Order: sequence, then C-alpha cells, then structure tokens
Amino acid sequence: MHDFGFVKPNTLLATIFRLTNQGGTSFQVEKAEDSCGFTVPKFEAREFEQREFIDVPVEMNASDPWSKNHQALSIRP
Repeated sequence: MHDFGFVKPNTLLATIFRLTNQGGTSFQVEKAEDSCGFTVPKFEAREFEQREFIDVPVEMNASDPWSKNHQALSIRP
C-alpha cells in the first residue's frame, strides 16, 4: 500500500512496489492489472525464482482535486 497524501490537481504521481518471492518454489507471473485505468503498471510476464524480487513502477494522474481516490493494482500468476 502507498499513500501519496494530498496532491495538487493534474499531478502525475509515481511510486515503485518491490515484490519478493518468499515461497518455496519459483512461480510465473503473467500480468499486472489496475482497478480502473488511472494507474499504469509497467510489468512484463516472467518467472520468479525463490527470494528473487522485482520492482514494479506505477503511475497515476490525480485529475480530480476534490475526491478521495483509492486505486488497486493486482499481480496475477
């Protein structure tokens, strides 16, 4: 989870989520999806070995200054 706090309208927000494979085996991740088109996940499908990590950069345009926004990003195996 990441909280950008209060931002000015039409501000491009960006952050990076670090995902780590803490499981006992490798796994294949096929895609990253956002909840409604406001976030832009930059991610390529690939296999992750044990203890391997990947940084997933995401961007969001804060277009409406008067509303609270809650966006979700899903990483799918």
